[in-house]
Amino acid sequence: EFANPSVQLINCLAIEVFFYTGQENFNPWKLFAEPFITADAQIPRANFLKYLNAMGLLFSALPEFYWTQLFERMNQIFEHPLLLRCSPTDIMDLLNFRERFCTHTENMVCCFVAVVHSIWLHGSISHLQPFLVLIQTQLLQTIKNENQLLLAFQLIGPFLQRIQTESTKLLLEFVIVPYDLIARVDTHQQSFVNVDTIANFLYHIKYIVVGDAIRDRIETVVSNLHCEKLRSRLHFLCAKTDVSSSMHVQGSATGATPMSTTVNDAPNSNASSHGQRTASTSSMSMQYTAGSVPLQPYGASPQNFQLTTAMTTAMGSDGTPQQR
Repeated sequence: EFANPSVQLINCLAIEVFFYTGQENFNPWKLFAEPFITADAQIPRANFLKYLNAMGLLFSALPEFYWTQLFERMNQIFEHPLLLRCSPTDIMDLLNFRERFCTHTENMVCCFVAVVHSIWLHGSISHLQPFLVLIQTQLLQTIKNENQLLLAFQLIGPFLQRIQTESTKLLLEFVIVPYDLIARVDTHQQSFVNVDTIANFLYHIKYIVVGDAIRDRIETVVSNLHCEKLRSRLHFLCAKTDVSSSMHVQGSATGATPMSTTVNDAPNSNASSHGQRTASTSSMSMQYTAGSVPLQPYGASPQNFQLTTAMTTAMGSDGTPQQR
């Protein structure tokens, strides 16, 4: 019934956890997950990432009762002094677990991000849905600065495309969250430092994940932003993604300029042959207004044609003079 020995081992561990549940001083979260958040020295550093992955596998196999403490811990991390005191210019470095781990400078915030990603990576949509509820009920009131905003983006960002493939309804609820958080933070601070990072994330959501499904909400939030720099960066979020291509022809004051374009689906259009491209199913005609240069009839000889010739003498390669 098990695909491989690892899956069987995870199920055996889950059964052991069930057996010890209810006994005194037995807390699976504090036993298996908390040591990674606090970077407990008892975990061998050489196997830290393997243990972290195994922890995610275990909690993804356990019922919700066992991993709800994740969201209690999340509330504490969003108000952690290390996060609140960090300069916005250094926040992305603070949240970068990979770089911090390689340099032995990991902290509680980036380790918590790694724990959450490990559980959600192996879990299902049911592991992500409580995060949406938590934001809507509690974190929306807690998040007031740019550092907290970027932490929220860091937590949910890697999983948006997965939500897109598994639950469109849940996706539409999730993609509204970043704009609600930005609107909330914008009321508590005058400007944003990581403008490009925020803009890149939101443009990715629109053009890769959701398209124009929440365009009305985007327009409302962007137009009401107090931060001029961020508002200008997000200006094109309000543009439609399915804009049809158009032809822009710009002529000189004495040249021909297109005034209007019409497209006819019928193949037998009565439009003029000038500027017309005919296909088997459609035709396009363009109307021009001529400037000071009149259009010559087809086949007519050009007027005021003048040919000027000149002759020069030069030495050839064999030393003899040649005329050109």
